[in-house]
Amino acid sequence: MSSAYREVPAMLVILPLGAASVALVLVHLRRRGALTLPRVLGGALACVYLAGIVANTLLPIYLGRPDYGVPWHAYLNLRPLTNTSAADMVQNVVVFMPLGILLSLLAGVRSIRRVVLWGFTLSFVMEAAQFLNAVTGHGGHVADVNDLLANVLGAPLGYGVFLLALRLPAARRLADALAWPPAGDDVDEIHVGPHLR
Repeated sequence: MSSAYREVPAMLVILPLGAASVALVLVHLRRRGALTLPRVLGGALACVYLAGIVANTLLPIYLGRPDYGVPWHAYLNLRPLTNTSAADMVQNVVVFMPLGILLSLLAGVRSIRRVVLWGFTLSFVMEAAQFLNAVTGHGGHVADVNDLLANVLGAPLGYGVFLLALRLPAARRLADALAWPPAGDDVDEIHVGPHLR
């Protein structure tokens, strides 16, 4: 028996988004004169990461699905540390740890305050998108303040782990090879971490 509504295939969303993101990475690095294999690989990893976040946030998307009479507030949890589990909180912290690393490598973010701000902004947009999709497209996600709190903790934690890793010479060399040049910097002289000139 076929259903009266259809689910938008995930690959129909993720593949074009991923391809467009990688194309933008290549164009950006080429225009900056910074097109190297390590930087392209770092950018491609960032694209995969962000595509995964988009997929987890917006999918599934349903077309023509009935609302079953569920009130809008059923898709919203604004009470901290309720209706969640320790495992879910840890998972949300871990999911946002790469963001703290990518912000430093690809966007030149060098302060914990800015990492927290970026983590909050991205997580807030994600939760708002989940809520909008749940209310309008009946996607099934709940916008949860606990996810927001865990994500905001994850980004600076990832940044802190990254700074610790930079104490190892091999990790610093790898990070220097992956790092994108911030605007105005000499492309041939890029150093990541707190000792940026």
